[in-house]
Amino acid sequence: MDSFFLIPVKHLVIPSLPGGRFEIYDGIYLSDDLKRLREMMTAPLQEGMGKLDEEDFKNRGVYVYARKTWLTDDDSPETQLSTLESYLMIIHLWLTSLWMVKDCSVSVEEGFLEYPYKTPNARVTSSYFTGSVCSRGDGTHDHTTFSIDELKESSEHMTWYFPGKVEVHDLSPRLAQPYGDRERIARALFYVQSSRASNFVPFKITMYSSALESLTSTSTNEIAHQVAERVALILRSYYKNEGMEVYNSVKKGYEVRSKFIHGDVIKETKIGDYFRLSVQFDEYVRLVIKAAWANPELSDALLKSPAELNEYFLRKVFGKLDR
Repeated sequence: MDSFFLIPVKHLVIPSLPGGRFEIYDGIYLSDDLKRLREMMTAPLQEGMGKLDEEDFKNRGVYVYARKTWLTDDDSPETQLSTLESYLMIIHLWLTSLWMVKDCSVSVEEGFLEYPYKTPNARVTSSYFTGSVCSRGDGTHDHTTFSIDELKESSEHMTWYFPGKVEVHDLSPRLAQPYGDRERIARALFYVQSSRASNFVPFKITMYSSALESLTSTSTNEIAHQVAERVALILRSYYKNEGMEVYNSVKKGYEVRSKFIHGDVIKETKIGDYFRLSVQFDEYVRLVIKAAWANPELSDALLKSPAELNEYFLRKVFGKLDR
C-alpha cells in the first residue's frame, strides 16, 4: 500500500524537467507537471486539504511529491505525524541546499500526507504547517530561477546531510543531528535559518555575523577583528585582491550587530547601506561553508578544538609554526 506526500513550493521557477520531474532526494521529486498533480489529487487528499489548498497547489505550479510504500502496519496518529515531519525535515534541508547554490527566497508552508488506514481501501490525509518562509539576503521575497545544473548542485548538497540512502520512516532519529559531528557548521546553519526567516535587515546581519563567528572564532578577544581576518583569509580565492573589502565589510557588520543587540537607534540614512551589507553577508556565509565542504584541511580543522583551529589559522597567516 502506498502513501503520498505533497507540498507546494513558493518563489521557485524551474526549467522544463526531463520526464517532468527532478529527484531532490531518494524517491522525493520536484515537479511542475499539472497533469501528474491532478492524478495524485485523490478524493481523500482533496477532502483533507480543502478547496483553498487545492487551488494553492495549482496556482503555485511547482510542488514536491513522494509516493512510497507504507512500510508499517502502525497507522496511529503518532506514526503518520512522525512520517510527515520527516518529509518536512528533508524539505527544510533541501531549501538550505538551494540557498547553498545561491541567494533565494524559495519557501514552503503546509505539507500533506495521504496514507492507508485500517484496511487497504481506506485512506486518510494529514497535514502539517511547517512555516518555512524564507527571505533573500536583502529581506525581499522574489521568484528565483534555478537551472538543471543548479538543481543538481543542490542535490549534491543533500548527500552531505545523508551520505547513504535511507527510508523516510528511519529518518527521524538521524535528523535529530542532521549534520553529524560538524558542530560549527551545524550552528552556523541554525543562524542562517534564523536570518532567512526574517526580513528585518539589522536582525539578518546579526544572525549572519553569528554564523561567521560560530565558524571561525576561537576566543572572545577582539572578536570582530578575529572573525573578519579569518573570513577574508578563507574567501581570498573567491575575492582575489579584495581581502581588505571583505575584512572591512565584516567589521561593519559587527558594528551593526552591536547597535542592534544593545538597543541603539537604527538611522534611516543607513538603511540602504544595511541592505547591501546584508546581501554581502549572505554571500560570505554561503561561501565559507562551501569552502569548508570543498577543503578537507579546513573541514577537518573545524571539527577540532578551538586551540587547534586557532593554530590552523595562524599557520595560514604566518606559515608553519615551530612547536
